[in-house]
Amino acid sequence: MERQALIHVKSDQPNEQQGNGVLVTDAARNIIGKAPAAPRPAWLPTSGGGQARLPPLRWSISIGNWIKFFQACMDTDTWMYLAKVKGEENITMHDIVAHFVEPWTRGTGCSIAGLLDDNQAEIETMVSHSYDGSVKETFSSVQSLVSLFFLPKDARIFFCTLCLYHPQDGVECGLTIQQQLNLKPFAKIIELKPRYGMFLIHTTNAEVLNRLWCVHEVDEAMLAGIKIFGAIDTNSWTEKQFDKMVDTVCTRNAVCQDQDREMLTNLIQERGGFDRLDKEAVGVRKQAKSDLLAALSFQQLFSMDILSIERIDQKTPLLRRLSLVY
Repeated sequence: MERQALIHVKSDQPNEQQGNGVLVTDAARNIIGKAPAAPRPAWLPTSGGGQARLPPLRWSISIGNWIKFFQACMDTDTWMYLAKVKGEENITMHDIVAHFVEPWTRGTGCSIAGLLDDNQAEIETMVSHSYDGSVKETFSSVQSLVSLFFLPKDARIFFCTLCLYHPQDGVECGLTIQQQLNLKPFAKIIELKPRYGMFLIHTTNAEVLNRLWCVHEVDEAMLAGIKIFGAIDTNSWTEKQFDKMVDTVCTRNAVCQDQDREMLTNLIQERGGFDRLDKEAVGVRKQAKSDLLAALSFQQLFSMDILSIERIDQKTPLLRRLSLVY
């Protein structure tokens, strides 16, 4: 196969831009090719106020703009190349940052969210995700916030891939990743008690709670007493897969960079430890499983994707109503 003929060399800088392309890496950070540079959308502004200008509570993007951005990525030859060498289901948020976010924001000091809206409003929901997660599944999961949970498309979400400034280029009014983390955005956002709560995105190719920062976000949500929902791509999961995920929750095994691990672990332990987080995660996933079963039953009965139907009422999310029936 063509993919086997590509080079497999470890890279200390897997996202390094070379010539007119960006290196492509697999899950083990082996270089497997070089994708063509993605053309910058004409509708994406080239300047803005800068990440340092706004407090973390306003590092937000509307769901509509989130969808627009990812659709733009998927419409490029870069995406097609990534799909060819990795498999479309294996394109992750690491790829989005390397091939789209960094090249399109470098030198601006602004996140994608900041470029799209120079007057960002306060965050209305926190969306927690793994950078190792499938973009394709994440895309459907975020769409479900509108179609199944009835959030408006102009609802302001925090999604760190698009709401943080990633290039690390020292631009004035930009911030490094560490400077942004030092502002404790996750804790501050959750302390705000966002009106739509928090959504934890689950994908079949990555355990979101293997990322200690995601575990920390769950911890902060519990402390603040806000509702946590599980968001999934109902077309990608089977009941058996979901049962396995529910049965294997172990947040104490989550990992992150060395400089953050001790701080996050100590904070969680001071608040009662990891077992209570495991219990919360199991509850979130059991509710998400009932959503999945309702969606699968709907598809079997009506031969159509549940995401494609129109809203019936505005009071109860569609999957919640269906889960009471099936």
